Amino acid sequence: TPAHWQALQDALQQKLGTRVRLRADGKGGRIEIAFFEAGDLDRLLQILDVQL
Repeated sequence: TPAHWQALQDALQQKLGTRVRLRADGKGGRIEIAFFEAGDLDRLLQILDVQL
C-alpha cells in the first residue's frame, strides 16, 4: 500500500471506531471495515449514513 494510505487508514479507524484496512489491487483496491456483531454493524451504518 502507498505510504500515505497508513494515515488514511488510521483516520478511518478513528472515525469509525473499528479496524479498517486499505488493500491495493492493481489500479484500484478495497476498504475493509471490521464489525463484530449486529449492533456494531448498525452503528457503522449510522456513521456512514446508510439506510436500508
